[in-house]
Amino acid sequence: SSEKLVTEAPANLPESRIRVFPHFQPAYDVEMPAERSGGHGGSDNDLAEQIFSSNPREEKWGRNAGYEQGAASIMVGIAANLSIAENRPVNISDLVPLKSGAVRLSDLI
Repeated sequence: SSEKLVTEAPANLPESRIRVFPHFQPAYDVEMPAERSGGHGGSDNDLAEQIFSSNPREEKWGRNAGYEQGAASIMVGIAANLSIAENRPVNISDLVPLKSGAVRLSDLI
């Protein structure tokens, strides 16, 4: 039998658990309490506050990204397209200078 990746939530709420598949490690579940307002499980309200408020609350799940991470994520796409076009590996650090010692997006904040 196939295992469900998302468990059932109460009938009036969206899913309350997600399964994480880390590379080279066992999968595990993370409880995600459903929000009762806003689309996408409440994320629309939270996202609007993060984008438009001059003083947003700390994001409760610790997922905030700075402009450096946004720019770096765009560079991932640019590097991927260049790699496909030129049929070669492309390192982001060869395209733009990164913060000294940064090796992952979380190092850029």
